[in-house]
Amino acid sequence: MRQFLTRISAPTATTLIIAINAVVFVVVHIFGSWSEMLLGLLTLPLSISDIAVRPWTPLTYMFTQYAPFHILANMLLLYFYASPAVRSAGELSSRRLWGVYLIGGIAGALAALLACRITAYPSDGLVGASASVLAVMAYTTLRLPRIKVPLIFFGMVELRVLTLILILLVIIASGPSVVDVQAAHAGGFLAGVAIALFFNRPITKPAPMPAPTSAPAATPDIPDIPDGEMLDMLLDKIRRSGYNSLTEEERARLQQLSQRIAP
Repeated sequence: MRQFLTRISAPTATTLIIAINAVVFVVVHIFGSWSEMLLGLLTLPLSISDIAVRPWTPLTYMFTQYAPFHILANMLLLYFYASPAVRSAGELSSRRLWGVYLIGGIAGALAALLACRITAYPSDGLVGASASVLAVMAYTTLRLPRIKVPLIFFGMVELRVLTLILILLVIIASGPSVVDVQAAHAGGFLAGVAIALFFNRPITKPAPMPAPTSAPAATPDIPDIPDGEMLDMLLDKIRRSGYNSLTEEERARLQQLSQRIAP
């Protein structure tokens, strides 16, 4: 019961992002004649002067979709690449997922703005979470390139192969000649690559000082994730790879959570 209440009070970042996109999608469609005006307020104009008038649009555009297929495809990809099991293996905490999503969206907006300015491409504006989702996709793929996932008609394939196929489909679906959309996609994906490389870089740490014999044991360095979600991640990892695949820190956290949730 306590675990259930924890999930309700602390929804995962993935669930919250999908919920915001879904709510905006519904709101945009239920106001009839006002829908076009509302959509215009949320759309990112690819002009610096227009952005100055609507400075909130670099944020709102990445949560706004109008076409049903657009939001369905984006949210399915987001859920797949940011599912609890994948997030646990790739060290993608809720805070980091929000960071990758927002930075990817902003990078996509900047790339589209720059591309339209250089090419003088006439754009009506930009909406959609594609740049943000592609950032999450790039981050997860670089963190877990060799993890295998099921693919219809092909069986188990490595995540990097699936990502390459999806990137090609995104390019084909959006149209190679659509400068603003393709630039936004590229900007978001490259932002995810940059973030993944940043967290993959070797970090030189000073030699640890010997701890006094009376000092308490150090707290395991586990990402800041709610108890219910962390328990799901650890159980998913056990189901996929067995208990021996857990690190010492993860085993200690699993034991803590089991004692805390036990009646």
